[in-house]
Amino acid sequence: DVGAADYPDSEKYNDELNTISAMEDTATAPLSDTTLTDPELKNKIETVCYPLWVQAEIKLKHMQAYKVSPGMQQKTAKLLEYVALRKQELDVFNRMIATGEQDKLMPELNNLRTRMNALGEEISKL
Repeated sequence: DVGAADYPDSEKYNDELNTISAMEDTATAPLSDTTLTDPELKNKIETVCYPLWVQAEIKLKHMQAYKVSPGMQQKTAKLLEYVALRKQELDVFNRMIATGEQDKLMPELNNLRTRMNALGEEISKL
């Protein structure tokens, strides 16, 4: 971000972004782990994934008060949208596990992932 160094909370902001990125890696890993049974995946969603996204959301809400550049402020807002989509994704996974209706719910999951990818593209440009 051009001129980011002129904002007092820029370094703290970037540190928090790195923490959130690591949280994302941990929160998304179970969703691609094909060795997990449905009950194991449901447990991971409830005990690992969802709590990490809640923590990320709390961090991002605190980051909204940081004295950072307008671009960083925009990034924070987009990241909050992204976290909301990730939580919706977990809800779809839980519904798939509960109902066994993977085929019926795949379009909803794919739509969420398309929106997440588009948002990711926007975020990477900020």
